[in-house]
This record gives sequence, C-alpha cells and structure tokens, in this order.
Amino acid sequence: MKSKILENKKNNFSRLSKKIILIIMLSIAGYANAQKGTYLVMGTVGFNTNKIENGTVESKSTTFSLEPKVGYQFTDHWTLGLAASYSHNTNDNSSGTNNEAKTRVYSAGVFARYTQPLTEMFSVYGDLTTSFNNTKTKYAATGNDYTLNGFGLNFTPAIYMNLKNNFGLNFGFGGLNYGHSSGDGDTTSGFNVDFGSSFTMGVSKNF
Repeated sequence: MKSKILENKKNNFSRLSKKIILIIMLSIAGYANAQKGTYLVMGTVGFNTNKIENGTVESKSTTFSLEPKVGYQFTDHWTLGLAASYSHNTNDNSSGTNNEAKTRVYSAGVFARYTQPLTEMFSVYGDLTTSFNNTKTKYAATGNDYTLNGFGLNFTPAIYMNLKNNFGLNFGFGGLNYGHSSGDGDTTSGFNVDFGSSFTMGVSKNF
C-alpha cells in the first residue's frame, strides 16, 4: 500500500515537473521572439500634475501626453525607430483672474533604445529621443497666441513587462530632457529633470 502511494506521488511529481519545464520553455521561447530582427510598435500615455505655492500665490500645472513609436530591433539589445508625440499643458495661478495658459506641443523625430532583460517577464530599457518640436501657447488674459519652433533631446528609463507573445506593458517614471525653441520674438532653452515626479504607461508589441 505504501509503495503504491509513493509511486503515485512520484508520478504526480513527475507530471508537475514536466508541466513546469514546459511552461519555462514556452516562456523562454516567447521571450526569444522579441529579439534581433523584430519590429516594435508601441504607444505611451502620460499624465503629470504639479502644484506650487509661493506665499499667497498658488500655481497648478497639468499635462497630458501621447507618444507613438515604431522601430526595428537590429540586435538583441538595440532598437532604432521613429517617434512622434503630442502634449497638452494647462497652467493656472491664483494671483489674479483669467491667468490660465494652454500649451500644445507637437513633435516628430527618431529614437534609440537599449534594453536589458532581467527575467523572462521583465526588462529595463532606456530611450534616447531627438525631435523637432512646434509649440503653441494661448494666454486667456490677452487672447494672444505664441508659436515656438525648436528641437528636444530626451532620455527616458522605463520598465517593460512581457504579458504574452511579446505583447507587454511599459512603465516610466520621468526622465531627463533638454529643449531649445525660438519664435515670436522669444527664445527658450534649458534642462528639466523629473525622475519620480511624473508617470507614463504604454503598451508595446514585437512582431
């Protein structure tokens, strides 16, 4: 009787082991498909809000952004491709009435990505994107529109989670940005570091 029980346990353990090995092999196979020679299609949605209080003046800024990308993964770690983006920012302060300013930014450029796998499911990557930008700002107090044209350089680290068949989610938590723009008698340039102060989430698929 004991020998049959032990034999049944061994058989159950053997079947379980085979299932685990099969799952691991399928995971590795799915992971391997997202390597050299695949095409990347992805889109990222971002939302960022900041509130600054300076004495009796309170300023609030809210930004929504959308960024699609298409690239080719030509090595196991490197991807090159095209990027576009759109963002809308609303800035308002309590120093007076009708102090709202709305800014829309359109951009297009190229990006390079380096990806480092951690497990079959998780990877970390960094995107370096250079782009040409068009910025339009409208001030509610005057009703005037201002237009700036320029370029930007952005570095964005992120986490990739592979869900199934090289379809996954991307999570970003800010980055490092440099921009230069000029137009309508004004010139702006500068660095911006927002690690941890903004959040983006997107989806991606390797074919």
